Amino acid sequence: MAKGKLETPILGVALGISLKDASSGPFAQFQNFGDDEESLTKLVFQLVDRIPNSEPDEDTIKLQVGKFKKKITEILETKNTTTATKISKPSS
Repeated sequence: MAKGKLETPILGVALGISLKDASSGPFAQFQNFGDDEESLTKLVFQLVDRIPNSEPDEDTIKLQVGKFKKKITEILETKNTTTATKISKPSS
C-alpha cells in the first residue's frame, strides 16, 4: 500500500486476514480487496485499465493471479508454522 495525492485512491489487499478486518480501523479509508482469486483478478484488471492502450489478456491475468495466490499461501503457511513453533517452545 502506498499513500499518494489526496484524490488518488489507495488500494489495499487483505492477505491472510479477512476483508472485514482490513476494512475497519485505519484501513477503512482505503479501497480494499480480499485475497481470493476473483478479488485479485478484479484488482489487476483495474490497475491494467489505467495503462493507456493496454489490452489485457484475461487468461494470462488469471494464470498470474493463480501463481501469486499459490505463492502467498505458501508464505503465509510458513509464517504461521514459524509463529506457532515459537509460541509452543518455552523460552530458555
